[in-house]
Amino acid sequence: MKKNNKLTPINGHVILQLLEEEAQERMHGNIVLPDMIGDTTPDIAKVIAVDKMYNFHTDTVIDCPIKKGMKVVIPKMGMQKITLDNETYLITSINQIIAIVN
Repeated sequence: MKKNNKLTPINGHVILQLLEEEAQERMHGNIVLPDMIGDTTPDIAKVIAVDKMYNFHTDTVIDCPIKKGMKVVIPKMGMQKITLDNETYLITSINQIIAIVN
């Protein structure tokens, strides 16, 4: 099941790409405030590839409601970050996705 030329998710994982990177520093007057602890608001990402999910309770493989090209809301932390061919991707479990952006 090849979903992407570069990466193919397996075992119920999804490959995402952030839509916008927030600035790492903020200005307050003439003082630069670095982002020391990080912003805890969720990010919006685009789904690049998705794998089917395995339901342990019924012992079946089911299609995921999240499809390639959808925009989703994800938490700031808990993702595996990988850079491939100068592009940054996030890999996470389907269960980590908070919401679908309509």
